[in-house]
Amino acid sequence: MWRSSSWGQGAIRQLVDHNNAGLLRWLAGGFAASITVYLVAVAIGAVVAGRAHGKAKEVGGGS
Repeated sequence: MWRSSSWGQGAIRQLVDHNNAGLLRWLAGGFAASITVYLVAVAIGAVVAGRAHGKAKEVGGGS
């Protein structure tokens, strides 16, 4: 969950300040490419967290 929130913060920062690319400043393609990478990372993080939560509920470890 931590990774999703940090990538989400990166995406919000990118939306507010287009020139501040953060970790993805090396990526060619500018704003469109970097915001796409941030949003895909957030989506993947959400899917992985959801699956982990489901598995934890199966074994009785989650709420």
